[in-house]
Amino acid sequence: MSRPQTPDDDGRDDKARGSKGQDGKNGRPARGRASGGPSVPAPRSGTSLPPGRRYPIGRGARMVSYVGLAVLGVVIGLAGALIADLWSGGGLVLGAAGVLALTYGGSVLTGTKTGAALPTLTWLVTLLLASLTTPVGSQLLDGSATGVALLFLGLLGSVLCIARPSLSPLTPLPPAGPRRDRSQ
Repeated sequence: MSRPQTPDDDGRDDKARGSKGQDGKNGRPARGRASGGPSVPAPRSGTSLPPGRRYPIGRGARMVSYVGLAVLGVVIGLAGALIADLWSGGGLVLGAAGVLALTYGGSVLTGTKTGAALPTLTWLVTLLLASLTTPVGSQLLDGSATGVALLFLGLLGSVLCIARPSLSPLTPLPPAGPRRDRSQ
């Protein structure tokens, strides 16, 4: 007499499948998948490590981008130091917007925090060097309120770009579902 086939039954008996069936103590079935006990599914990739990070561009292009972003950080820093005091408010806005655009663009281009932080670092070093007094007594960026505001606004915007959640190696939470009207 043949027995009916179940979804997880491949026609072999418990001994052939490697299951012990009854454990012999009080007639209880053995634990495990064959007896319907709790099971933990294996990760889909076969490893317990999180999935690898994907970058928008390859490694070689990313390294070249880092060098280009560092050079652009120096150029934007010099331009910001030169135009910050020329216009009453426009120079300050252009100087801060330049480093903000460069930082955001670097983070989008490379997909890394390094791509966002490197132009900010070179911009900051350039502005700090521009604020030093030369032996002749001149400065590119003086200690006026405009120069300090340029440093503050540029760094504030850059830190916000560097701290973007999309650059985090952790996966973000899924978007929230539609809101329910609780007034009813």
